[in-house]
Amino acid sequence: MSRSTQAGSSLLPSAGRRAARRSIHEGRLPGGVQQQWTGPDRSEHQREPLHPDPEVGPKHADDLRRAIDLAELLDVRRVVTMSGVPAAHPGGTAPSWVVNPWDSAYLDVLEYQWHEVALPFWEDIQRRAAAAEVKICIEMHPHNLVFNPTTLQRLVNAIGATHVGAEMDPSHLFWQGIDPVAAVERLGPLVFHAAAKDTRINTRARPDPRRPRRPVPPCPRRIEPGRPRRALHAQPVASR
Repeated sequence: MSRSTQAGSSLLPSAGRRAARRSIHEGRLPGGVQQQWTGPDRSEHQREPLHPDPEVGPKHADDLRRAIDLAELLDVRRVVTMSGVPAAHPGGTAPSWVVNPWDSAYLDVLEYQWHEVALPFWEDIQRRAAAAEVKICIEMHPHNLVFNPTTLQRLVNAIGATHVGAEMDPSHLFWQGIDPVAAVERLGPLVFHAAAKDTRINTRARPDPRRPRRPVPPCPRRIEPGRPRRALHAQPVASR
């Protein structure tokens, strides 16, 4: 079980924080704060802080900042979120998730996403979290800039993070083909929080070794400039 909060307050001065704590202990929430209680030790918020749509990203980014403020007020030590993913270029309004940058154009996209968008944002979040003594736990989920142990470590190392680490949800690693045990061993103390889910391995979905392997679909040859597409014929690929 977890505690899920959504804060509507901005950073509070120390006197305001003391007053807010008193209100909380007396069963009253500070103005602008909405809260849903489901457990004792962490806070979650909306997950698209880097979304390039101006109707989405800024709101989610502000929600994360306010969640840190509220976590400090409630003495909650961990806030769970995702890294988000920016557009491919300045001015874009759709997120662009680059997984395999085999072409130099995709390397340019990643350079922009990391250095011009993600790192400045997460450096600020690191400062806020350290000041509030709150750990930010990033869920490594596909369609985010941080989606596996390698990208989590890249972010942490790039911003010199002490209060940004991983939320270990094995389900997201399973369907990426990542061994969650190996991921925990690699990340070590960077694992700040964990989520557990019921999981079942469907053994009936495994390939039957008694059945012959299906042939690999033929691959088209490279199309030469000016050559009619209908004249191309793929070489058949033998089945094993």
